[in-house]
Amino acid sequence: MDLGGIFSGTFTILKKRWGLMIGIALMPIVGFVVVLLASILLAVVGVLTAVRDGWSSPIPVVSAVVILVLMLAFPLLQYKGLGMVVQATYETAQGVKTSFGAVWHNTKGFVPRSISYYLIMAGIGLAVMAPFVVGLFFILRSINPNDVGSIFAAVVGLFFLSTVLPLILLPVLLWLSIKMIYVIPVIAVERVGGIAAVKRSWALTNGAFWRTFGYYFVGSLAINAVLEVVSLVSNIVLFPLSYQLQTAHTQEQATAALLAMLPLLIVVFLLTLAVSLLTLPTVWIYISCMYLDQVRRDELPPVVRVNPYAPGYGYPPNQYPPNQYPPNQNAPMGAPGYPPPAPNAPMYPIPTTMPGVDDTGAEPMDRPASQP
Repeated sequence: MDLGGIFSGTFTILKKRWGLMIGIALMPIVGFVVVLLASILLAVVGVLTAVRDGWSSPIPVVSAVVILVLMLAFPLLQYKGLGMVVQATYETAQGVKTSFGAVWHNTKGFVPRSISYYLIMAGIGLAVMAPFVVGLFFILRSINPNDVGSIFAAVVGLFFLSTVLPLILLPVLLWLSIKMIYVIPVIAVERVGGIAAVKRSWALTNGAFWRTFGYYFVGSLAINAVLEVVSLVSNIVLFPLSYQLQTAHTQEQATAALLAMLPLLIVVFLLTLAVSLLTLPTVWIYISCMYLDQVRRDELPPVVRVNPYAPGYGYPPNQYPPNQYPPNQNAPMGAPGYPPPAPNAPMYPIPTTMPGVDDTGAEPMDRPASQP
């Protein structure tokens, strides 16, 4: 697929499964609220128990451990949501009318397989932060208020940490992000572990780095443009009432302006929430379509568009009278207006199409050959 096909497949799948995608997007938000409330409740119980019985009671320690486990489990729930979006995209591209329960079941084992990738990403994050933390530590340690030279060196060091080092790391991180862009789809669709998925994504982007980067960059621009348009429209709608509120001279004027703004604030909030809930699934539907296209490019034979009227194809030249159409292969032999072919004449080659193309705009296929 070209870039237009990726966009078409993305928005067709989103249109068909928008309710499912919003439900998946809501799952981490609901999980976050549950984790937050549970953590607050456990913290209150732990503190009250410690005040009443002292630290000899195991309840404060147990509460702290449970809070830590919940905080560590939340990112895994987010990864589960990403895997479900990818799985729903894959099943929809296959022509399967899936559901939340089916996608949840079909991504069973996705989180355990993602743990190694999660640790890899955490290691990369620590490796990126380490130079900043270590550099800042040595800069602060070396400052001597009575030495102008040490102060100047500290300023230079801070400039390096805040400007030069990010410029050095940015291309490296961008390159890594593109090389590992297909890790989540590979874990979900091909059902392999995190390390194997990193290797697989690395292999899929070999020789296709710039196309992958370009497709992702244009898709990100388009999605961010939608967010910016929603934000701009919201600001334009609210600006007159906001101006009235700021220029109100009496309490009654301020109250009237605030009451007039309230319905619009609710509408803007709901619109922003709806767009935000669709943004994350849209990004990963788009990446999943990119992944399916890249797998097709790597594992399926190229599409050969055959022109039956080009020299060297079909019937030999001058076999039929001038100004007469060649035989219609779809009509019965000897149909009126189409003379039968000569004995032993070769049939016209049928132009090949992409296997499994359906009306989603994506190109469904069997699971890639790399799946165990």
